[in-house]
Amino acid sequence: MKQTFSFVCNINIALIFVLKMAKDKKTDKMVFRYHYNGLSEEEKTEIRNEFLKASELSYTTFYHKLRVGNFSRLEKDKLEEICNEKFAW
Repeated sequence: MKQTFSFVCNINIALIFVLKMAKDKKTDKMVFRYHYNGLSEEEKTEIRNEFLKASELSYTTFYHKLRVGNFSRLEKDKLEEICNEKFAW
């Protein structure tokens, strides 16, 4: 019984460590939302309007994708292109 308890504790500690490492790796990536939130209202409007014109997405869909972070690869590429045209990162 004591040996089983010790084994389960070791597994839990190892799992917590692995999950923490995975979480740290995810947070190292800079998400577009963080860049977007750092812009002025005027800059946000420019980026948003240009992207909506190019992608033909609705206003609400843009903000949903921004909040959830599920832009497609093509949408991410377009956002990057727009941002590179508007600003010198």
